[in-house]
Amino acid sequence: MGNRALVLTCKTTGEPKLLERVERIENLPVPSNTFFKLRQTAREQNVDLRRLAVVIEEKPALAANLVKIANTAYFDRAKRVDSIEEVIHVMGVKAVIDMVLTLELVRGFGLPKGLDIERYWDHAAAVAMLAEDLTAAGETEKKTAYEAGLLHDLGLLMMARFFPVEFKLLVGQLESGGTVYETMPALFGCSHIDLSVALARRWGLEPELIRSMTDLAKTKAQSEITDDPIALVVRRAHRIAEVNRYAFYWDTIADSSVSTEFIGIGDSQYDFASGIGGALLGLVSK
Repeated sequence: MGNRALVLTCKTTGEPKLLERVERIENLPVPSNTFFKLRQTAREQNVDLRRLAVVIEEKPALAANLVKIANTAYFDRAKRVDSIEEVIHVMGVKAVIDMVLTLELVRGFGLPKGLDIERYWDHAAAVAMLAEDLTAAGETEKKTAYEAGLLHDLGLLMMARFFPVEFKLLVGQLESGGTVYETMPALFGCSHIDLSVALARRWGLEPELIRSMTDLAKTKAQSEITDDPIALVVRRAHRIAEVNRYAFYWDTIADSSVSTEFIGIGDSQYDFASGIGGALLGLVSK
């Protein structure tokens, strides 16, 4: 069945457009008050690390998971850390808040059928951390880059969890060839990144993040040029993740000419062999 027939099938169901249906999800996972409280506290001048630790320690399971994550091979700690204050010292305030968001999303969206969830989070975490690393600007821009990288594919995860019929249709078409950047708009009139942007809006995330993600969603393929600096580093991070074997199946950049050479980063500089996806799932599934 070709794209044209699939489009007609979708349109004759009488259902609202997929993008509109995001607004109607009643049990959508959302970042917790803890996450937003941490972000607000971190914006204050002369941030009191103890205050941040107290906010996290109000959620014992979250605190325990952060300590475990800080001691994984992924963060390559030479010395074990045992308290939240130590975690904040060794990882930094921003990295801890980023990881709180990551853990909440992993737990909130669970293990939907039809998706290699470990590989999904390997890819998302790799792109997020690379985007942060590639950002030459200040802490605010690095935070935005991390979150844009982490959230860029969330529309796929949301589909698998809340729109299983449409997701099965998408997967069937992708298995016949093509990329998600071509297939999603043909089937549903929006991209998976458009869905990610809709989720970010529902959560009330920062306008700067939404603007960069919107720019990321505008083009037909992630290899296309953008004027937005955050969208640009996310695309570069995406390419580096690919050449290090951390692509996510259908989310591959079609244009192999997009190289890491022009940004001065060799393919072998990054090693994600420790598997952050598996580490995250191992924590939240217990």
